[in-house]
Amino acid sequence: MTIQDADITFVVQGPVSHGDGSSTHEATASIRRFFPGSRIVLSTWENEDTRDIDADEIVVSTDPGGILWEADGVSIVNNVNRQILSTRVGLARVKTPYAAKIRSDGHVTGRGFISLEEAFPTRLGEGKVFERRIVVSKEFTRSARSFIPMAYHPSDLFQFGLATDLHRYWDAELLAGDSLTGFMLNEAPDVWYRMFDRFRFTTEQYLFLSALKRCGHERRLSHYAEINEHIIADSERMLFNNFIPCEPEVLGIDHERFRGRAQKSLAEDCVGLREFLAWYLDVAVAANSRRTVGTPAPRMSLLLRTERVAREILKRSQLMRRLYAGQFLKR
Repeated sequence: MTIQDADITFVVQGPVSHGDGSSTHEATASIRRFFPGSRIVLSTWENEDTRDIDADEIVVSTDPGGILWEADGVSIVNNVNRQILSTRVGLARVKTPYAAKIRSDGHVTGRGFISLEEAFPTRLGEGKVFERRIVVSKEFTRSARSFIPMAYHPSDLFQFGLATDLHRYWDAELLAGDSLTGFMLNEAPDVWYRMFDRFRFTTEQYLFLSALKRCGHERRLSHYAEINEHIIADSERMLFNNFIPCEPEVLGIDHERFRGRAQKSLAEDCVGLREFLAWYLDVAVAANSRRTVGTPAPRMSLLLRTERVAREILKRSQLMRRLYAGQFLKR
């Protein structure tokens, strides 16, 4: 089946951005350029300036606010509730069989993600969360085998798939009350690298673990850095059986905000099409074969590994934590 433009609705979610190279106006214009027959829904907040936005429908919600964490002179706002609400409200307006979720500061640069969605039909029977795999960006699809390993971590920057599958993924509980209390850690995990905050999971982990639980595949992690051989194997199986991660330039997606050096080192430590294919050929297609055709572990250069270690050392200084967190928060 060939997916037509009219089969797709793009949900552009988040605050309206007016920055050069990352504006929401440019985001919707890029969709019109490559998908002239597709519908665009902008899901944003009350009082945002949407006058120059070319969208078929604009839906506004009351901003639920961020979750603030402060310590050691560093303040971090977690936008997980904002992301869930704006995406969920936008997806509720989708009437087409397919949906693409993109940030309000992202751009479409091609049509590569269309061909990927149907290219890998074989799946394991156990652990299927969605009717079909969801296509996601390599950016922030972290691996449990990474230099800094994190399990159950598909990217939330861009997603494309059946609208019903995206509905299922984003039907997560907003964090408040007891659920918010349980989301916070009393102390940082005992690992060599550090996040800036005491949130139990990254946003990506919270979304995927929530979806797994709702679909009867609950996985219990004590925190974002918990890892062992069982978690590694299970995370890989659940990730690749339900998602197709791919490099953004192949997908036809660009986020100018994540082009910096720090993001480059993170991207090299994430999994893309090469790692997915290694798993797909070894496990999904040749489940009974012992022949290894590749590795699902990302290949990170020695230079970038060294940079990651150096940054972790610098982050132990309070001054450097403040400076680095200031850069980090720009995402």
